[in-house]
Amino acid sequence: MIKFFTNIIFILILLFLATALPLSTDILSLNLTQPIVDPTETTTAEPTPPHLSWTDRHISENQSWDLVLSSSNGNFPDDWASFFTVEYKGQKSSIENIPLLNALSNSSIANDGLHVTLPLNELLPLDIEDYYTVRIESQNELYPVDPITLQLSTYKEKGTYPGATNTDGSYMTLYVPNESYSRVVPISLSFDPGDNRWRSLYNALHAFDSVSYGLNSELPIVPYAPKMRIRDRIASVYIFDDELQGFDGKFPLITESVSKSLLSLGYIEGVKFVINDKTTGRYEDVNLETVYSYENELSVFVGTRSNFEAVYLMPIPLNQTQDAPFEDRLNALVDGLSFTALPVTLEKSWIQMLPSNTSLMAYTLENETLILDFNIELSDVYLKFQDLLTDSLIQTFTSLKEVTKVIIKIDGTEISSGTAYKYLNAY
Repeated sequence: MIKFFTNIIFILILLFLATALPLSTDILSLNLTQPIVDPTETTTAEPTPPHLSWTDRHISENQSWDLVLSSSNGNFPDDWASFFTVEYKGQKSSIENIPLLNALSNSSIANDGLHVTLPLNELLPLDIEDYYTVRIESQNELYPVDPITLQLSTYKEKGTYPGATNTDGSYMTLYVPNESYSRVVPISLSFDPGDNRWRSLYNALHAFDSVSYGLNSELPIVPYAPKMRIRDRIASVYIFDDELQGFDGKFPLITESVSKSLLSLGYIEGVKFVINDKTTGRYEDVNLETVYSYENELSVFVGTRSNFEAVYLMPIPLNQTQDAPFEDRLNALVDGLSFTALPVTLEKSWIQMLPSNTSLMAYTLENETLILDFNIELSDVYLKFQDLLTDSLIQTFTSLKEVTKVIIKIDGTEISSGTAYKYLNAY
């Protein structure tokens, strides 16, 4: 009887074990050392940096550039200013690059973002009239921000201009040495030709009152020529030692001043100089056999400002002849007026006649008339230097051998037209 109850108990134990334990052997591979993971627990991701962007507000009267730096989430890193650099460059100066932190005037948080002021009057050499490009750019890879660029002109609207392109027969053009006696500038004056227009013009050049024009303190500006002869359309100018006293080292510019002035009247095709009755040899390194005609010279007429605040034009010859294709020569003149390609070092007193953001949209050439159509950006210069710009474009583009008249348009609207006498045109 006892054995019977023992067997029953044993069977019940087996049945209990069979229902409580899994039949799989995976239980033997359980790793009881693994940590228990709470299924409700989540990991925290790194916060996404805000997207920053610049907005140009305006340039204040004191030459400060006001901007707004916006953030996609309204937050700004404490060291945001260290992310940026400011690059600035003028046409007459080299590129400078400094941290924005060093250039800032002030900054403050507002509803629309971070207001930033950049004092251009402290950053740029505003005593040099120029076209400047200012660019703010991000240097932090975590905060990629599109750069913002400002085009700024510091040219001042001041200075009298005597003119250079009057083509009325009652005017003449004199090519007068500038203050430093290094280049000539064309000036139009009322003209009484008398019996001999070339003799009258030379006398006017010799007696020109350059002091009242703020150009030169020395009078006369060119030596007197007691004799002049025209034969086979070549004008020979006779000068002797007595007249050359006080002009040491200036003879090369004298030849340019006299010859360009005489050639501006037309008819004659060249000018040569006879010194002490000698037609050969050299004088101050000038070959006396040279006949000056400038017929193959391509020139850009840039502006220049004298110490007395008067403004003038000044021809700068290019290193390109009239043999090149017309469009190549035309583009070379546009580049020269934009100060992007001149064969000389730019000087502080020079005035850039075409702004950096100006482009020639279209041109046509028909019957020696060149029509130039510039984009709207040229209008700012036209408002400041209307007569100077008009004469600059006329004088520059009539140096093309195919052109005798220039019509100027801005965004399709004609603003001016004019004709400059060409050296080979008959009067």
